[in-house]
Amino acid sequence: MTEYMVMLHRDDEHEAGLPPAALAQAWEAHLGFRRHCEAHGWSIRSQAALRPAVRSRSVRPSGDGFTVTDGPYAETVEQLGGFYLVTTDDLDALTDAVQPMLVNGGTIELRPTVTYVDGRPVPEDAALAGRAS
Repeated sequence: MTEYMVMLHRDDEHEAGLPPAALAQAWEAHLGFRRHCEAHGWSIRSQAALRPAVRSRSVRPSGDGFTVTDGPYAETVEQLGGFYLVTTDDLDALTDAVQPMLVNGGTIELRPTVTYVDGRPVPEDAALAGRAS
């Protein structure tokens, strides 16, 4: 089985302006995703929703030291808003399963995680490399 990080990107300002009914619809979609994973025998090892990006702190190398700034690193509208770690061998089915969570916009990125054995990364499965539907 392969573990995928399901990264949920959102526009914080857009989400803050959504009416309660739209937010409720989004939470229902997330509950539906969890039920779908359970029904298909996929494990969700971890999950978290993130506070708005303006609450973040960024640390970057700078000369001989580091620069710490408040706010997101990226200068884009969409920021990481949450994630799931899901274990499945069916990337296409996972791709289909996440789509209802886009009810209020945003982007979902699916990326396989690196597996380690005895502290060393296991080479990537060639079947996963470069796949796109």
